[in-house]
Amino acid sequence: MADARDLLDTFDPGRVIACPDGSVDAYVHVHDAGGRVTNRTRFGDRVEAGDRSFQLDPQHHDPGGQSVNMAIQAHELGADTCLYGHCDDPVFDLPFEVVSLGVPARVTICDFTDGDLLLAEESADLQACDDETLREAGAFAESPAAVCLANWSTVHGVIDILRAFAETGDDTPVVLDPGSLSGLRNHRAVEFREALAACAEARPLVVSANRAETRGLLAALDLDGEWDDTLLELRAELDIDAFVVHATPETLAATADELLVAATPVVEERATDTGGGDRFTATLACALADDWGLEPALDLANTAAKHYIETGETADVDALRASL
Repeated sequence: MADARDLLDTFDPGRVIACPDGSVDAYVHVHDAGGRVTNRTRFGDRVEAGDRSFQLDPQHHDPGGQSVNMAIQAHELGADTCLYGHCDDPVFDLPFEVVSLGVPARVTICDFTDGDLLLAEESADLQACDDETLREAGAFAESPAAVCLANWSTVHGVIDILRAFAETGDDTPVVLDPGSLSGLRNHRAVEFREALAACAEARPLVVSANRAETRGLLAALDLDGEWDDTLLELRAELDIDAFVVHATPETLAATADELLVAATPVVEERATDTGGGDRFTATLACALADDWGLEPALDLANTAAKHYIETGETADVDALRASL
């Protein structure tokens, strides 16, 4: 089997679409009466001690959201990219096709040395987004090589969007990054499972999640046991092509035949803690769009995530080739 570095020589993801969220991310420094609070633990201690007043010092505003990050990564990998997202704001000046679905969310990202703190305010347009929203925008008339679908945890309409993608008659893959699944209630987990199964019956479907998101879904579906065996059981329960867990020290992919294990590259220095998983999922989708096998696709996706976390910059093909 050819490895990821060899496959990059003829890499051509084709048309990739991403949907359906978007946010304006405001990065801020937090100050109290004594000056800047650089540590999240210290911030929590100050709140617990009774401090109620903090000043937010704006640093910069960036386009954000899972599908936005995925589209940025797909574009950097040479895909003919279209973002169906909530992009009604001047910050979304992006170098690829964008079809706006309405007002974005507003996310305040408090910059702390021991991990960012995110405070999100969802927009009414984002909360109301569903399959009809995307149908009116023309997303289901597309014939892409892959679909990057994001943020089921926030956009409840993603359940209907999954079912709608099942009805398009396309045999190209959908790769879903569900977002946070902590505190998931059983009835929504059942709806999620049924929508995934409906989509997977019609076209290839891969779920890409981190370890915490996976544990939340396992708990909601009352699945318990040894980690490896339970991942295989989860894949079977969802009836999808693969369930991928991007984590350290190993990235795992449960398929109908086996549990694939790929070493997750060590991050030497961190420029950011936010957005690496989105780059992983988009790169995985682009590799599958080019008919890669799952093993080299995981290697490429891990390399893209590592590059972003270490540099804060989205990797292009040359950067990935140099890192593999």
